[in-house]
Amino acid sequence: MELCPCCRFKTLEKPGDDEIFPVCFWHDDAQTDAIADEVWGGPNDLLSPTEARGHYIKC
Repeated sequence: MELCPCCRFKTLEKPGDDEIFPVCFWHDDAQTDAIADEVWGGPNDLLSPTEARGHYIKC
């Protein structure tokens, strides 16, 4: 299992598999920690993994 780029739980079977994580609802778009500050748009709209992580921590 791999770490989710948002919540950091090991919930990812394979990066880039287009999964929605059951803990934080991040949509896996294959974005990695190396580029976690970039906003890709797509299924996560205007959030980077870093921004989404901040929102998740506040919950």
